Amino acid sequence: MTSLWVSFFLLPSFFLQAETNQRNLAADASKTGKDGIEFFDKEVFPFLQRNCFKCHGNDPHKLRGHLWLKSREGILKGGDVGPAVDLKDPANSYILKMINYTDDEHQMPPKGKLPQEKIDILTKWVLMGIPWSPGTGEARPESEKVATTEINEHTRNYWAYRKPVRTSPSKVKDTQWITNPIDGFILSPIEMAGLAPAPMADKITLIRRATYDLIGLPPTPEEVDIFLADTSPDAYEKLLDSLLNRPQYGEKWGRHWLDLVRYAETNGYERDSTKPFAWRYRDYVIDSFNNDKPFDRFIKEQLAGDELDEVTAETIIATGYYRLGIWDDEPVDRKLQKYDVLDGVVTTTAQVMLGMSIGCARCHNHKKDPILQKDYYRFLAFFHDVTDMNKKNTIVVKDAVAKKKQEAILKAKKAKEEKLYEQIRRFQKDFRLALEDNLELVDVKLSDLSDDDDEEESKPLVADARHKGKPGPMWSYTSKNPGRDWMKPGFNDKSWKKGQAGFGSRGTPGSIVRTNWHTRDIWLRRAFIVTKLPGSLALDIHHDEDAEVYINGKLVSRHRAYISAYKRFNLKTEAVTALTLGKNLISVHCRQTGGVQYIDVGLSDSPARVDIAELVKKHGPELMGASKTKNYFSWKSELDKSLKAKVKSDGLTVMAVKETGRRTSPHVLHRGNPHLEGEKVEPGFPSVLGYPDPVIPDKPGPTSGKRRVLAEWIASKENKLTARVMMNRIWQHHFGRGIVSTSSDFGLFGVQPTHPELLEWMTMEFMDNEWSLKKMHKLLMMSSAYRMSSKDNPVALQKDPRNQLFWRFNMRRLTAEEIRDSILAIGGSLNTKMGGPSIYTDIPMEVKHTASRPGAAWGRSSKNEAARRSVYIFVKRSLHEPFLRTFDLADTDQSCAARFTTTVPTQALTMLNSKFLNDQAAIFAGRLKKEAGDRPEDQVKLALRLAFQRPPKENEVKRSVEMIQEFQKTDAKTLEESLKYFCLMTLNLNEFVFLD
Repeated sequence: MTSLWVSFFLLPSFFLQAETNQRNLAADASKTGKDGIEFFDKEVFPFLQRNCFKCHGNDPHKLRGHLWLKSREGILKGGDVGPAVDLKDPANSYILKMINYTDDEHQMPPKGKLPQEKIDILTKWVLMGIPWSPGTGEARPESEKVATTEINEHTRNYWAYRKPVRTSPSKVKDTQWITNPIDGFILSPIEMAGLAPAPMADKITLIRRATYDLIGLPPTPEEVDIFLADTSPDAYEKLLDSLLNRPQYGEKWGRHWLDLVRYAETNGYERDSTKPFAWRYRDYVIDSFNNDKPFDRFIKEQLAGDELDEVTAETIIATGYYRLGIWDDEPVDRKLQKYDVLDGVVTTTAQVMLGMSIGCARCHNHKKDPILQKDYYRFLAFFHDVTDMNKKNTIVVKDAVAKKKQEAILKAKKAKEEKLYEQIRRFQKDFRLALEDNLELVDVKLSDLSDDDDEEESKPLVADARHKGKPGPMWSYTSKNPGRDWMKPGFNDKSWKKGQAGFGSRGTPGSIVRTNWHTRDIWLRRAFIVTKLPGSLALDIHHDEDAEVYINGKLVSRHRAYISAYKRFNLKTEAVTALTLGKNLISVHCRQTGGVQYIDVGLSDSPARVDIAELVKKHGPELMGASKTKNYFSWKSELDKSLKAKVKSDGLTVMAVKETGRRTSPHVLHRGNPHLEGEKVEPGFPSVLGYPDPVIPDKPGPTSGKRRVLAEWIASKENKLTARVMMNRIWQHHFGRGIVSTSSDFGLFGVQPTHPELLEWMTMEFMDNEWSLKKMHKLLMMSSAYRMSSKDNPVALQKDPRNQLFWRFNMRRLTAEEIRDSILAIGGSLNTKMGGPSIYTDIPMEVKHTASRPGAAWGRSSKNEAARRSVYIFVKRSLHEPFLRTFDLADTDQSCAARFTTTVPTQALTMLNSKFLNDQAAIFAGRLKKEAGDRPEDQVKLALRLAFQRPPKENEVKRSVEMIQEFQKTDAKTLEESLKYFCLMTLNLNEFVFLD
């Protein structure tokens, strides 16, 4: 139970020894200058033949790093990183850095460091000035003297740019070790190096490893017991199937994808304002992994979800991918900002999906890879019509199911209202007849009753669209928000369109469409003349859905929902007083949210009317009976509520891509400067890959269609990179590093693959399995290679200290999210709720003040909500969650292909002293007391089992109990406090935060 932090800062002393050795060798070299050729022939050339020519001289077409070591000229010229030997300063030659393993980036040969005596031979030769025996070796072939940045047969034959081909593993001696073809590819080079794979991991190690790898949480003691008790041959396979089907799988593996695409919920820069509804994209990613969505479909939805044949709310949410990057909302140079945002999309798409560093060609041709600057802008052309990130990034979307559901609700609502209308009309008709027989009860004319439909004696001031024999009146209208004062007489509406009443998408009962209207909102204005002020006004209206009517800027009538036919409303006195003699203005705003839409109004000079409802209230019980009268007012009340009620839309407000649809084309920008435009370019794929130019379909619509063409190319089985790149990432997250360790750069800036044939085989297997990630997880995890232990081997460590051959399983520290989630899980406080808006942890005010706009830096969540999994914590660019940041949370400003695991003092301080850890230690102690009782021995056993997922050893329990007792005796702590400190110590042990 060693502490994580005990031995980290012990500094190695071998650097000093290496410097001493080099001084001694330099002295020897100066003494043996005359014997240099003999030394080369006897010691150096045989050494080069055995150790170097395989990769740097035997095959000019498979030259690693383009370094040729078969001639003195080739050594001095060097390869991709420059000369191998510097004659002016030989002690600092690149080749010496490589063979001395100076750091992780300088290690040759890759399979293991050479014995010191061999290093001394090569060092002595370099310090002598690399004497070379004439006639030895051979010159570098002319066919290899080709710049890697040129597009030609040589560069197109680069391993990553060739079409994947299914390969077969080499034969091996230990055939019993082979579980599936993956093992053959791994074991063959291990045996060739004279090594053997590590022994198999025990079952406890295996369930802990597999559970963390697939769901990011520790297995429970009950799950461990079930697995240990299952002795069937397929016990491990059943475990994998169970883990892959859990919803926590998407939370774990979705986080890897979010790292790649720069997921954050704010824009960065000074204001660092929030990206509305970004969390829906996060939930989309998690759901996609849980549903094992084919990876090619996953790619298409994010790049072109709004352009697919079947567009749904889900595919629209997926296009939030375009809005995840940083954005300056107050740029000095707006044009430059536009291209900075597009560069983020180009660079991320190329790195994440193709493993290509296309972004390096923004200002000039790529310095290492055959990627032209023109290729960069041809690739950018696919995204050129995507709008800038601004407040209009959100749209309301409905899928087919939501639309059908809303239509059904509207239909039922309409039927209900029509039935109520009919019941009210029938009662009013009967009430009129009753009044005719009892005229002595009232002192008004029956013709003055407001019986809704009688329009005799009305004189239209503004005719509606129904008047026969007359053309409908002309209105000024707009579908763009006109701002303030639009309804007032002095407003300038000269830019508005002209249209004939009525306005709609199609006719509804009793209506006539003369001007098409398809937008959500419409604003209407029309002037009319009044020669004599009327006693009252009547409004005839047919609306769908919400409508507001103004006279000379005064709101005189408001209507909710819709009505199925024209209806007359008597306006209040305020409407009459709003009129003036001469020119007047009627204005209408109608807002529509779903279904058919229509708006038409008419205004009439109406005789004074008596509200029939007032007479019913006064004489109804006597003439119609109390029960019928009560029903009448009940129907009117119910109808009024129904008309005002809004039908809740099932549409979602989402952050999504928007496009101008104009199909504009970018220019090549000299030095990347948007103010120095060069040649205009059309969309195209990287030239070195050899694909024909894309054909963009010429179809009218709100988008250009370019992104769909790109999406279909990237997600095609014919693409040479997409499946390769994803399989390398899957391997990386299971085995600790990728077969190509630079998993977002398969080019010459990256590191070459250690097992290229295995990567090819996995690529073909992935596509043949219909791009199913879960099938590939299971295939990799069923292999013997995955089930090895991480135990070391002195011989293997000497030959291959970096485990390039994967002769053992790589031990790893838990990720930041896994550490936090595990602390919550073993304490019993983890809230397993999935999805929805992000949550906020408790952050000290001092930390909040380090962010942009401290007052708005961080929200608040309840304790229960704050205990959800880390993937749901709000991701703010200027204020990363402190605990997660301490343990190497991904950088959100750019794509993060791999998190670099650090071990620094702040981690120890956080684990020991932070409020979060101390609070959780107390919660953990409470769980122990509740589930294990009051005996310290039982509490300790349960604590260690929960933390490490194994039965505790007897001496561990004894020492832990003694620690608790020591806290009580020496420090005068209560039993409860002592148990808490023991729990804190447990969470700080290596075994808790490290796997294997």
